[in-house]
Amino acid sequence: ALAILSDIVSHDAVDKEKVKRTTSAPFLLRKDTGFILRRSDVEGGEMAGIRDAATLNKPGSMANDPAFVWDEATGLPTLYTECETPALEGSYEVNGIEVETVYTALKKHVAEYTLEKASEASGVPVETIAELSRVYKEDGPVFLYAVYGIDHYRNGHLFMQTMALVHALTDNISRRGSSLGGFSCLGDQMLLNFAATATKSGRKAYTDIPQCDLANVISSGKHKGKEYPIKALMFASSNAMSNYAEQNKWFNDILPNVDFVLTLETEFTDTARYSDIVLPVAFWTEVNDLRVNNYANPFVLYAHKAMEPLYEAKPDSEVIALIAEGLGLADDVPLRTPEEWIELLLNGAPINKRGITLDALQEHAALRGVGLEDQPFVRGANGAFPTPS
Repeated sequence: ALAILSDIVSHDAVDKEKVKRTTSAPFLLRKDTGFILRRSDVEGGEMAGIRDAATLNKPGSMANDPAFVWDEATGLPTLYTECETPALEGSYEVNGIEVETVYTALKKHVAEYTLEKASEASGVPVETIAELSRVYKEDGPVFLYAVYGIDHYRNGHLFMQTMALVHALTDNISRRGSSLGGFSCLGDQMLLNFAATATKSGRKAYTDIPQCDLANVISSGKHKGKEYPIKALMFASSNAMSNYAEQNKWFNDILPNVDFVLTLETEFTDTARYSDIVLPVAFWTEVNDLRVNNYANPFVLYAHKAMEPLYEAKPDSEVIALIAEGLGLADDVPLRTPEEWIELLLNGAPINKRGITLDALQEHAALRGVGLEDQPFVRGANGAFPTPS
């Protein structure tokens, strides 16, 4: 990935006008601190010296304290919000501060990652890496479909960070047919009516414990400085023992400190293997279900069950409702059929305006949830990105 990025920028095979408009590539970078030169660096004010991520990521922070670019037309430093002709490359001086563009710094940073070096490190032939780079430089659009897998390896996040740069520089995020990763184009466009499924009492079956801190909370019995004894764990749609980092933590810090582990599963995963009780839930082909999180798929899908659940298996929703009833929580989690849950989720949801109802889904199986056939959804189309920066 770094070699592809290096090859692209060393040949300036980027969509320069798009890069200037939609990325931070033309922003001026301070050589003394490595931070982007902002208005407060020159004019002072309440934002002066603030460079912590929490503050900079607040909505509007870039609008309140915009970055400087170098205006090619005037030969002067200008706020990016006021400049139509920013320089993509170059080193300059602003009020005694030595700066260079982000793109210039990037070129220097990745220059060492040659195709040959990448081939030697990865075992992938130089010709193969060069061909992938050529596709980005000359062909396209490119859709890099990467979901899970790379994140199971150390520093896997750097792969996606690098490829995000590749896609941003070659206009393969916001043009028709391009994309990066496995985002759901329905996820932020077409909310379901989850409020209809909320419990009347306001109780919830989950906490604000981060997954990566679960082992610490269970082994210490404390959370946010308070006593927080966890006595039982229940898993559904999750193989935690395989998917969380450091499996030995489960053996050493989690399982010895809980009294009971229950898992709802369709197969004998590691988590199921180390549970006290495993309840068999219906497989995908054994239950009617709604699917909206279809990675980069604009359709709402209805999965018709192909057969009745075998043996003692039941749909997850029925199992959870029966457990709730046994705990005296039947009002919180009433027993409903999968179809009744789907109707609740669809009722009053924005997608109702498209005529997407349970009846329509049962008839057609797939209905377009976002975009039109001749005007598909494109994230960031016409520069309409969700953040000001």
